Amino acid sequence: MNALRKRLESEVAKCLGEVAKTVHEFPWQDPNAYAAWLAQTHHFVRHSTNLLALKVARCVPEKPERHRAALEHLRDESGHDKMLLRDLKALGRDISEFPMMIEIGLFYQTQYYWLDHRGPVSFTGYTLMLEGLAAREGSFIADAAVKAHGKQASSFILLHSKADVEHEQLQLNESNDASEQEVESVITNLRQSAFLYNAMLRNIIAQAKAGAKPKLKIAA
Repeated sequence: MNALRKRLESEVAKCLGEVAKTVHEFPWQDPNAYAAWLAQTHHFVRHSTNLLALKVARCVPEKPERHRAALEHLRDESGHDKMLLRDLKALGRDISEFPMMIEIGLFYQTQYYWLDHRGPVSFTGYTLMLEGLAAREGSFIADAAVKAHGKQASSFILLHSKADVEHEQLQLNESNDASEQEVESVITNLRQSAFLYNAMLRNIIAQAKAGAKPKLKIAA
């Protein structure tokens, strides 16, 4: 394992360790909090294939393996936004009840900047954060969601708790032939993404503790 791969794996463990603490504090059994999480997840997941398509387009012909990997990733993520809507429906809720939080707007919108200005590999910081978290904590979330809300309302996390174990490793493999500058971009994006995702979870937790449906601090 090269030094850059080691550094990246260390940063992934550190960033996701911080988010994992919040995941374990999150009231997954609370139907309002869980519905808010599903809705906020939908707000950024519906951009996943657009962002991955942009990554595919940004991969240079000199790196055909990156292009193929991005295409495969794009295929794997197709239709996942609809799963979240079905999970919400199973809870008796609708996406219209949950405007997008500021944190989530910043979370996915910045990825267009990373792809346009820092290159396709930089986007891996975002996907590593999401797929790494699902690989590490997805089973915990899925168990809590199924127990409290049933399988019909848990299809998204049930899928990702399994699929993203492999996806995380595929994302890490992008660093094997990446330059030092590319890896540093991945790490910076990873840190920013983890910070914003964690802030979203904290926002929902705060609203759940206040006994309100989590709708505050929304994006314009």
